[in-house]
Amino acid sequence: MEFAYAIDKLKSKLEKSDFYRIMLEGSKSENIIAKEGKIDSVNQNEHFGLSIFYTVGKFGYFYSTNNPEDLDKFKIDLALKKYSNLDYTPKESGIKDSKVIGEKSNLDLEYVAKELAKKTKLKDKIISHDARYFNNEIHRKIVCRNTDIEQTQYRGFVLSSCTAKENNVLRKNTDRIAKGNSLNNYFDNFILNNEKFEKETVEKLSLKEGLTGKYSVILDPTVTSLLAHEAIGHSCEADLVYNKQSILRNKLGKTLAKDFVSLADDPTVRDNLFGSFYYDDEGFKAKTRYLIKEGKLNDYILNDRYSQLMKMENNAGSRTINYTHLPIPRMSNTSFLPGKITINEMIKEMRNGVILSGFNGGETNPAVGTYQFGVKEAKIVKNGEIKETRVNLSYSGSILNSLKNIVDVSKDIKMDSPGFCGKEDQSGLPCDSFDPYLLVKNVRLG
Repeated sequence: MEFAYAIDKLKSKLEKSDFYRIMLEGSKSENIIAKEGKIDSVNQNEHFGLSIFYTVGKFGYFYSTNNPEDLDKFKIDLALKKYSNLDYTPKESGIKDSKVIGEKSNLDLEYVAKELAKKTKLKDKIISHDARYFNNEIHRKIVCRNTDIEQTQYRGFVLSSCTAKENNVLRKNTDRIAKGNSLNNYFDNFILNNEKFEKETVEKLSLKEGLTGKYSVILDPTVTSLLAHEAIGHSCEADLVYNKQSILRNKLGKTLAKDFVSLADDPTVRDNLFGSFYYDDEGFKAKTRYLIKEGKLNDYILNDRYSQLMKMENNAGSRTINYTHLPIPRMSNTSFLPGKITINEMIKEMRNGVILSGFNGGETNPAVGTYQFGVKEAKIVKNGEIKETRVNLSYSGSILNSLKNIVDVSKDIKMDSPGFCGKEDQSGLPCDSFDPYLLVKNVRLG
């Protein structure tokens, strides 16, 4: 890895500091964009960089560079950012380990580009169609006085979006796969699904839009993931909690939902989930965080700093988008845990209501505890049977009321809601979910 030769030299220069953490990062990526039957762009990129966080007395310093020559000039009093009156004492894990997540891609770029071009050819009532492929290989090394961790992660992402039109009616649709692994075993199935994907988009032209009112609803796993990640997960991030920007501040141990409701943020490496890691970006070992346990608020997502400020155990929740930013508390794979009934049993239990599926953007305010999400599709259920389907609607509510109003949780789960999370000036952080269906009463649509 670039800069690796400089580790010993940097450690010598940092010897007089009270604490230091060096992060070396190297990444390789492949990007392909196809539009309407043509290859728009094919790019391969490689980046290297290094950052140093260190403390002297009550002052903390942060320095980053992608120029190896800068390291010869580095001095302990030189930093891009200086933090005065440091409010905690940084710690290290003392772990020495090397891990690899996933496997290197063996997909030929020319093959991928040609398949994406074929996939995006316009036909029938499809008036626009584009596809994007992204393959990423990232190596990180974290070094402190007694810590030396190397972690290599392979990730793959492919997205297709198209628009169908008939008369003055437009319908948009998206299909995607994102894995904490290369797409060696997934890409061909994505291509084979194209005909079905386009057919579903065209079929939406005949469906009415919108639905308003209060209903009992079943959230399918793609919508459950919105509630888990955007509404509850962000509200459990310790920096927001500590800085009075979360409705869940001072609620540890309080009952928020019925005792069959639990929610976890689980970064441990499993099932090729997009947000997994062995060690967080401060070098602490990943562990499952049970944010809500049997209906009660049980934990927050913490890093070294906020675990000390809040007098709680550090649960390795520190992540950064890249070496140019300090790690902060962030989610990984955030989901409600499965219940005991099937989705068919849940529909019978609801009897009359709406099944919501497919997320379509939205916003949440953790400080106030409110949210509004766009939803792609709503199936109207009467007497236990689906009678009609609507498209393009929204649902809104408060975090605390939504948790109280959960009536049941399915044992069926899906792992198809990966995405890129944004927070502060760090956008594009891989996250995922493994959510069940939720039956929730008194949900406002419209």
